[in-house]
Amino acid sequence: MNKTIIQPAAELSREQEDALLRFDEAWEQGESPDWEKYLAVDSSETFLLELLHIDLERKLKAGLAARVETYLEAHPELAHNDEALIDLIMAEYRLRAQYEPIAAADFVHRFRHLGTRLDNRLNLLSQMSPDLRNMALPSIAHSESAGSEPGQGNGGFSHTLVPRVPNVVANPPSAEERYVIQGKLGEGGMGAV
Repeated sequence: MNKTIIQPAAELSREQEDALLRFDEAWEQGESPDWEKYLAVDSSETFLLELLHIDLERKLKAGLAARVETYLEAHPELAHNDEALIDLIMAEYRLRAQYEPIAAADFVHRFRHLGTRLDNRLNLLSQMSPDLRNMALPSIAHSESAGSEPGQGNGGFSHTLVPRVPNVVANPPSAEERYVIQGKLGEGGMGAV
């Protein structure tokens, strides 16, 4: 069974993990569950973000339209947490890039208020090979722990952290590949610009 990867921002309670698992299993069974109904369990931002990451991934993998703006319209308070918003945007970019040609510039244009922080992360992600790009977000994959009884320990989630953006990019572009010299701006005693 192919389980959705859940990206936690912090430790989740057993109740939250169970709700996320039920939501993911509903998708697994061919349903298209309403994520808003699951907020009855917990309306915290941490839980909401976990739910949105699952919903975004499941919808995009099913070929359904899903955009971060839709979630922001329903919960505008998310726009005040730049890091969480960038993580959600990066997830949309990473997932859509698997199925369609997309440009990082389109995301930067959609979310101008995030400026160079989003631009830098998207550009780095877009330079990665598809294999690295698909691993570029921290993940928690659901699985029963060996020797763990249901209802004990980690609630069935095995923590497998993958760095958000690897420190070393495979085959990084050289300075010549990143920049284009268009002409000489000036010259002085220390050299030319």
